[in-house]
Amino acid sequence: MSVPAVSQPPIVLGNRPVLNKVAVLTKQGRLERKKSRWFALLFCSICFEGLGRKYLSFIPGEAFYFLKDIVLIYGLVTFPMNPRVKQVMKVLFHPFDKILGLAIAVSLLEAINTGLRESFVLGILGLRAYWLWWIAVPVVANVVLTPTVRRRGMVAMAWVSAVVAIFAMVQFGSPATSATNTYAVQAGNEVAAFEVGSTGRARVSSTFTFITGFTNFVVLVPPLLLSLGLADPNRRARTIATTTAMLSAAALPMSGSRAPFVVGLALLALVAQQAGFLFTAVGRRVIIGGTLAIMMVLYIFPDSLQGVMDRFDSDDTRDRFEEIYTLFPPYSLAKLNYPVLGLGTGMQQNFRILFGVGFGEYESEMEVGRYLIELGAVGYILIWLVRFGLLVALLRAANFFRRARRRAATGAALAYALLNFYGNLSFDHIWQALYFTGCGFILSELVQIWPLLHPSPSRVPLKSRLPEPTSKGA
Repeated sequence: MSVPAVSQPPIVLGNRPVLNKVAVLTKQGRLERKKSRWFALLFCSICFEGLGRKYLSFIPGEAFYFLKDIVLIYGLVTFPMNPRVKQVMKVLFHPFDKILGLAIAVSLLEAINTGLRESFVLGILGLRAYWLWWIAVPVVANVVLTPTVRRRGMVAMAWVSAVVAIFAMVQFGSPATSATNTYAVQAGNEVAAFEVGSTGRARVSSTFTFITGFTNFVVLVPPLLLSLGLADPNRRARTIATTTAMLSAAALPMSGSRAPFVVGLALLALVAQQAGFLFTAVGRRVIIGGTLAIMMVLYIFPDSLQGVMDRFDSDDTRDRFEEIYTLFPPYSLAKLNYPVLGLGTGMQQNFRILFGVGFGEYESEMEVGRYLIELGAVGYILIWLVRFGLLVALLRAANFFRRARRRAATGAALAYALLNFYGNLSFDHIWQALYFTGCGFILSELVQIWPLLHPSPSRVPLKSRLPEPTSKGA
């Protein structure tokens, strides 16, 4: 009889022997900590740009503007992409990936047009505004794949949300002429806050450069936080996420904006409905706590809701509703004024002023009009189709979540699908950064459940519809 060996050969992972399992776990822990810190830095660079511009005015404002881009690119080159992220993205976005390539090609040609007209640097910056933050979807999904990093990222978002909401309340409680309520420092000059005429209260921007940054935040982040919190098994993390989501929702009316107030509350209700709030003890506690938080804020700051209600009576309310028609290409192509071949990528971006470029003959405040002026008719149609493809991808994701019984994630995917044509993906850097970051979390959740939906790892089907389950007797 042979004598058993006293020692076993070392564990082999790939081609490298590992003698100590604790060392492997420590290395994995260091990587997760690095990913968590990267995401926290990314989210802070998005949400605290206004604070940097306001209180660190000796630093050029462009440094804060481009900081989040640098952090995003660092994450792209530092963390190797999980192959499953690419596979799931291909399934979701097929066949619009081909249209995406055409749209990028047209915008590149128009960037050359900009270079010939004004400046190649302006054209490159225009390309950055169109496409850079699309890569945030796979990058963020790849970073927050593990439950530990996803939970830490969610908690980081929650604490940032608390800071944004509390600072907004401080601003709203301060006089409109207070230094706290200045929007930013541009060329050494402070931009005074706008007021709601009927109440005299400032339209707050919180930690952002302008009102739109704050309204973008309160529309996009609370539904995502609520969804992530309800799906997390850790009670402490769930409490932090849901509480800060409700706190952010309570700060909604302080911007004095009409549409974000209505849309934000509607999306929170959608996530709540999809998550089955009324049928779970956690859901009922969140509803009660959220209702009490909103009532308390409205009791302390009654002017916040009154200001929003009064703005619905403004003369431009009807014009805002009529802008909805411009979402449909036939209407936009027939009604708006634009050059057929386009002026060039970047020619309608706000930073064109730095290059001495004015509006000229064509001018538009609407996103659709700017697309038409920069890219012409063909480019605009391609961009519209790409965004429609993103809408389809989010609806497919919601369908997958529904089949996997991930109800809270279903609500988040549906909410972001509804917001696809609501926000400004190319001419508002805060909206695009927050929106694609949220899409990254949704993609990460889908990648996690993908093996449950498709047990065979050797092949990933290209159809959005899953095979119907078979009965046990089949």
